[in-house]
Amino acid sequence: MYFVSVRQILEAEKAIRLRSLLKFSGMSLQEVREGFEEVDAQKEEAILEESQKLVSLLDHEFIFLEQVEEDANVCSRKYGTLTVKVS
Repeated sequence: MYFVSVRQILEAEKAIRLRSLLKFSGMSLQEVREGFEEVDAQKEEAILEESQKLVSLLDHEFIFLEQVEEDANVCSRKYGTLTVKVS
């Protein structure tokens, strides 16, 4: 009995695909590497843009949470103990 992880299967599949690409496309390993570097650069740029959008949204959410916390502090000073649940 053998135990095989999903990661091992995916890595083996990746190696088979790469060998097939090299064999049937007539491309050299260097050409394939350059193609992947271009794709990686595009992915990195897309991830950076998306993360900047997310950070800008988080800034607004944190401002909101800070306002809720500030309002809770004002209420607690005015009316005694107050518990605020933020979800």
